[in-house]
Amino acid sequence: MKYPAASFEGAVGGASPGAISLTLVVLALAGVAAHRVWAPASPSAAPPATVSSAPVDAPTSPPAAPPSTAASAPVDPPAPAAPSAELTLRPAPAMSHEEASAPVRSRDLWYEGADGYRQAVSEATSDHRAMAVYFRTDWCPYCKKLDRGLLSDSAVQSYLQTVVKVRINPEKGSAERQLERDFGGTAYPYFLIVPPGRRLGERVEGVTRAIDGRWRQRTPSEFIAECRRAAG
Repeated sequence: MKYPAASFEGAVGGASPGAISLTLVVLALAGVAAHRVWAPASPSAAPPATVSSAPVDAPTSPPAAPPSTAASAPVDPPAPAAPSAELTLRPAPAMSHEEASAPVRSRDLWYEGADGYRQAVSEATSDHRAMAVYFRTDWCPYCKKLDRGLLSDSAVQSYLQTVVKVRINPEKGSAERQLERDFGGTAYPYFLIVPPGRRLGERVEGVTRAIDGRWRQRTPSEFIAECRRAAG
């Protein structure tokens, strides 16, 4: 602030130097205070600008539809399964203790004696097969020849597997001798074929007469043919 020079000089003209110094100090302080009071205030910081955000576009996909409250269509029950075409297997009837424990008999084996004859009859009746009944003794040379010859031939043995066969030695007991009488045996060897369902059979010789009248042994095929003929 500026003061008129006349006024300042009039005010301090008659004053002492000390008073003048004090006056100057007071005036200086007053000027500083006035300057602070009257100085224009510095511009205050502007408030932050309020920027309005741009509106956000709504999603373009439509909102999910609420669950339908309509009643669902009735579902047909599943069709019953077609019956299986497979056959139901029934369990086989249980075997008796005797049948279960009886060993399987090979057809290569011969029944022996009177007891064997009864078993052979039972088997032949059950299977409806022919029987071969062979009467022989241990000392008979012609029996041994028949055993080593025709009855040992593979073709004859294959045929004999189709029949039930039994060997009987009449010298072993009374039951065996009675069987020989029943079948009309007169000499050894005595080989017979009994047809299925028959009690008595027909004798089949291991030998035959040749054209010259002499006896000769039959061939295996001739022997088999005679056995088949006798079996019917």
